[in-house]
Amino acid sequence: MVENFWPSDYGFDSLEEMKDASTSVIYDHGVNYYVTQTPKGWLAWIDQDPQEPLGLFESFRIAQMFLVAAFEEAAKRQIPIRLVSEMRGTLE
Repeated sequence: MVENFWPSDYGFDSLEEMKDASTSVIYDHGVNYYVTQTPKGWLAWIDQDPQEPLGLFESFRIAQMFLVAAFEEAAKRQIPIRLVSEMRGTLE
């Protein structure tokens, strides 16, 4: 399986094993932003896209700060969704 491909690069046998060893720093709309201690350093990653880790860091704190900053930046860039009533120009 693809999802089990890269956890082995960080010393884990499976994605589930890596999740069990991880700390969820942020949980938003069903998405976990994780920090995991590995032999290579502290890994920051998102469970919705585990094949694309966000980076390796010297400490848990630095990885956590990176995830929080990345999350806040992504939240700022959200495109507002217009309601149907706004598109029609009504007050429905």
